[in-house]
Amino acid sequence: MKLVHFANIFTVVNKILTTDTGNFTVKELRTVIKSMANNKASGIDGIQPEFWISGSLNEQLLKICNKALTGDKPTQWSKSPIILFPKKWVLCVAKNYCGISLTFISAKIFNKFLLHRIRPHIEPIPRNK
Repeated sequence: MKLVHFANIFTVVNKILTTDTGNFTVKELRTVIKSMANNKASGIDGIQPEFWISGSLNEQLLKICNKALTGDKPTQWSKSPIILFPKKWVLCVAKNYCGISLTFISAKIFNKFLLHRIRPHIEPIPRNK
């Protein structure tokens, strides 16, 4: 009975995505940066999102992201410390904490590049509710 339930939940789509796999462009970088919110937490490197929004190192960031697109990503992007925040005031119980992962903002920008390219192909696929 459970297998039938899961078969009804998931939709299988056999479709090859025709997503652009070329280098990221300055136009795409501007779109990604415009979608970023101010006053968010910095990554482990301490760089605030506002720094990237200012555009100071856009050319270098674009080079790093294009290099990562070929599989040569910065090793630091694979590290993400988990900071524990209390959910409840009884601090001596482990389940009263939730973990927040701090990722490099530059890695988040790279992820948004990918998301912006993939999203138009994924959104039209119907989902079971």
